[in-house]
Amino acid sequence: MTEYCVCCGREIPEGRQVCPICERKADGQKRNETEMGLIIAEENAKSQREKDIIHLKQMALSIKPYSRWWRYGYLGSLRRAIKVMEDTAE
Repeated sequence: MTEYCVCCGREIPEGRQVCPICERKADGQKRNETEMGLIIAEENAKSQREKDIIHLKQMALSIKPYSRWWRYGYLGSLRRAIKVMEDTAE
């Protein structure tokens, strides 16, 4: 049975609802919205620690899936650093 993308109507592999192209477009839109939220948060940050946490989050967002940095595990390291900084800030 042939399945079709719910967004654009392209033929897709069985078990999926969205084609890879539409999935990448949606991921890019979510990424842009999150980046804008971080930019606004940076402007409202009161301390240097808050700004450092936001910069780490921006760095984590800049790592694209399946890139060299993603494969080397840097994303996990950044997430751990963010968690430690948020925990010590409280």
